[in-house]
Amino acid sequence: MNEHFSFNKNFQSGIDENGIPIKGDPETFYGTGIVVFIDLLGFSAYTLNNWGDNRYSPIMKLLRIKEAPSVSDPDYRIKFGIYSTDSSGEPIYHYQYRCKIRSFSDSVFLFTAIPANYDSEALFLAFHSIFRASISIWLNAIEEGFTVRGGLELGDIFWNSEEIIGPAFIWAHELEKHAKTSRIIIGERFINTLLFTINNLSKIQNPRNVGEDILPFLMKSVDDFISLNSRFLAHGMKNEMKKEDVIKRIKELQAACVDERLQEKYDELILTLCEPEKVVIPQKQDLECYLNILKKSRKYQI
Repeated sequence: MNEHFSFNKNFQSGIDENGIPIKGDPETFYGTGIVVFIDLLGFSAYTLNNWGDNRYSPIMKLLRIKEAPSVSDPDYRIKFGIYSTDSSGEPIYHYQYRCKIRSFSDSVFLFTAIPANYDSEALFLAFHSIFRASISIWLNAIEEGFTVRGGLELGDIFWNSEEIIGPAFIWAHELEKHAKTSRIIIGERFINTLLFTINNLSKIQNPRNVGEDILPFLMKSVDDFISLNSRFLAHGMKNEMKKEDVIKRIKELQAACVDERLQEKYDELILTLCEPEKVVIPQKQDLECYLNILKKSRKYQI
């Protein structure tokens, strides 16, 4: 390797076909990012039992699962692009955020870059882009006959066209091991950053309190862990599966488990989708309590 190799710390990716700057997914990056590590539950066993080259093969299923919504779709991009409106109310985009998606065996990982001295707006857009992509991957997995378990964390990361490595990736991977049920749990460093954004940024830096704007996309589980809000699997997302179909597919996955203890891992997910009004959105004090839980256990620390 060239000893004068330089690391790209620029989180901007380029310009799209309409001249709109793209951020978050440069080809190579070294710096701070958000990583989601997702395990496709049951996919390894399916691969062993169904290897082949037909449309139901694990190869084709994985490729379909990775098909997150195209960021060129205005209905998708508008959700995490910074824009103003013209006199007719149409959006004028200033820039948009994207994330990268890769897979290895039965795992999918998503990652997006944020600037070193990021403001609350950058944190919100980076989180929102990776949130929507994660929900999309989850929905695609359900449609293909699987559910997921995962972890999300913020930290140092490096990637290029072939490699991804860094503490954030390791921490997200370790979090996934402790999710236990079908959910994507949030790591300590992201929660700390979120609390800092809520508590310390001035109204000039954070006029909408963007930190609090992230909270509705999270949920508090029965064991006080904070995870991505899975109600969006059936509510408020643009997808071809209807709410009833999503719930039916998940119940089928639960019924297919021969072990009752495994069936219980689906209970909270099904309740969240059937009764979204019962979802507990975490508040500042819940985040602080969750930090104490993580600090006492340190289960996912290396």
